[in-house]
Amino acid sequence: MCQVLLYRIKISNPTLDNKNSTETSKLNKNNHGFVLYNIRRTVENLGGEMKIPKQFPEFILKLEFPIK
Repeated sequence: MCQVLLYRIKISNPTLDNKNSTETSKLNKNNHGFVLYNIRRTVENLGGEMKIPKQFPEFILKLEFPIK
């Protein structure tokens, strides 16, 4: 039996926005909002998964990927 070890990271941040959106709330939207894309791309390249189970009043980001 092969057991896969997973690395799990959970990041949470309070939010005043109760919309179910990951779009930036910054005024200059052209220069913001790239971090989640880069995190997802990196985690998927490692064979993992990124989830954003939005739960007002917190923004929650969950990352899970195998330990090699």
